[in-house]
Amino acid sequence: MRRLSRWLGLVFWAFILLFPQDSNAQPLHYKGKTITVIEGRSPGGVGDLRTKAILPFLQKYIPGNPTIVPEYMPGGGGRQAANYVYRAKAEGLTIGASSPGVLASAILGEPGVEYNPYKFIYLGPLSARTIIFLPPEKLSV
Repeated sequence: MRRLSRWLGLVFWAFILLFPQDSNAQPLHYKGKTITVIEGRSPGGVGDLRTKAILPFLQKYIPGNPTIVPEYMPGGGGRQAANYVYRAKAEGLTIGASSPGVLASAILGEPGVEYNPYKFIYLGPLSARTIIFLPPEKLSV
């Protein structure tokens, strides 16, 4: 009985390895859609150039090759952009790019901050002077 179960286990794993399903295939959720990168600064600066440098790579490596466009919201050291991203739907079509000052503004309780920095979904730093983040997921209770 033990040999039979070992043999069946070996056949099962051989079948999985020899005939794998495409488990990494993702539905093309972003095909034909536009992702907006909300830039918390004016166009033309070094931070803007850093953000624009990654846009072709995002478009290339996001399944479905969506159109990616920057939108500028200067004001309040990036607070206006962070407030906008915080209120956006968590559907993956809005990405925020701003200076790390938006975190300090929220922690220090600066006026005009309507976002909770702990609820953003951080994609990581683009550089020491630019962070990339997504709106928080709004969970319905």
